[in-house]
Amino acid sequence: MVEINRKVIAHRLRLTTTKSSARQARFLTGARLPTTTGINMKPLLTFLLTVVLGTSTLADPQLTSWATSNSAQYARIQATTGATPVTTWTGQTLPAYSDVQVVMSSTNYVYVYASGLASYLMGPWYLNAAKTMIFPNKPTNQKVTMRFPRVQTAATSTHTSTPGGAMGMYVNGVAMFNMLDGYAYNATSGTDQQGMIGSGIWERDAAFAELPTFDPANAHQPGSGQYHMHINPIGLRYQLNDNATYTAASDTYSENTNSLHHSPILAWAFDGYPVYGPYGYSVATNAASGIRRVVSGYIKRDGSYGTSNLNVTGRTTLPYWAQLSQGRTNLTSSQYGPSTTKTADMTGSFALGRYAEDNDYLGDLPTNLTAGVQWDLDRYNGRFCVTPDYPQGTYAYFVTIDTNNSPAYPYILGRQFYGVVGGGTVSSITESVTTNFLGGTNTALVATGVSTSASGDVTISWNSVQGGTYIMDASTDMVNWAALSPSVTATGISSQGTETSAVQTYSQRFYKVNLSSIASFDP
Repeated sequence: MVEINRKVIAHRLRLTTTKSSARQARFLTGARLPTTTGINMKPLLTFLLTVVLGTSTLADPQLTSWATSNSAQYARIQATTGATPVTTWTGQTLPAYSDVQVVMSSTNYVYVYASGLASYLMGPWYLNAAKTMIFPNKPTNQKVTMRFPRVQTAATSTHTSTPGGAMGMYVNGVAMFNMLDGYAYNATSGTDQQGMIGSGIWERDAAFAELPTFDPANAHQPGSGQYHMHINPIGLRYQLNDNATYTAASDTYSENTNSLHHSPILAWAFDGYPVYGPYGYSVATNAASGIRRVVSGYIKRDGSYGTSNLNVTGRTTLPYWAQLSQGRTNLTSSQYGPSTTKTADMTGSFALGRYAEDNDYLGDLPTNLTAGVQWDLDRYNGRFCVTPDYPQGTYAYFVTIDTNNSPAYPYILGRQFYGVVGGGTVSSITESVTTNFLGGTNTALVATGVSTSASGDVTISWNSVQGGTYIMDASTDMVNWAALSPSVTATGISSQGTETSAVQTYSQRFYKVNLSSIASFDP
């Protein structure tokens, strides 16, 4: 709170931490109350900071790693390169809020509700590398709830294959997909056939076949509008400060390896294990061992390191990991894949790398290489390790990139989950839960700053819900309040209102902000 006094106002403003005090008040009450700025806040601030510091060691990454700071912002797309960002588009006729909207938990599960739309600028999407053909699909509000088991269990004899849709959720609420694009080779027709995840033998790699359709953040969507990523989620990584940078002029993201730090949690898989970015500790169980790129154990089947050379033998055998996931060992001639030199058809080259089964796992080969030395991750693309979130250790998956900073197979998870799958998309919640976070239009109203100008104007700043209309009230005694004009319509997630010449007019002044209405939105 701020006492407006001509002699002491600068001193008072320096002492005041309205942003912190209001946030701590929200933490204690859990209520969406008006924020009032006035006098004598320092003792309250001290008490509330003590409460939060005392509970910080109890933070649960499954509850606290979700991207929530932009949940009150409209999702936006850029339909074509250089186009003005828009908040409505074909298939999305009302604005929808971005990122994670609600986090709830029970003893056994965490439930996350999200629009499935990122808060960074999504798009544009094209059908070809030259960007002359526009990709027709646009993302839409998925209004999806996914759940994740709070107690993880490593699978033993049987590992579940990752599905042909979401296998988890990124921390911004966007769906996490595996390495496949839904097509597999049909030997009868000699072409790739759609809708064969789990039934095909030679399953097509999304990074090989669909890369031109990915936006700068490496995401795209089918006709259903489910925005998702198969590979390195670099737009999200940039938002989370995961050793990535963004160049606005070219609308591109890239790695930033100047001063590496451990990657944050980027996603949660349906077996309840976290997914980290590409950078971890050099020695998996030693947090003092330095930071480096975590290396995938998968390589192309080109004859190196004891692999079969499919360029010579043809696609006549399956790597061991694929034998496990498909439940078959030997292939008949009718199950062989196409030659790597087959004439290109309308879907592109049949070169090595087109199918997931064109890759082998080093741990399954008779080589002199050693896991944890020449490569880091198991066939599920994870390892047991310590992390900043789990200093005592956890199993974790990692996003993988190669020495050229390009996506490295299997990109996120392997073809199977490491753990027992207890999570997934749910249509309803059938148990008692605790609400851990409310965002979007339920975002708590928090004062973020108070300032005065040389002319004596007082400006109050607060976090806002985009599309919300706010009224700022003022009082000299906290009893009689008057609304200041004009009202403020939020165009983003921060707003401010000003009372002119307040310092010259009043010896003390109190302010509060009320959310009076919300523009129509896609709930």
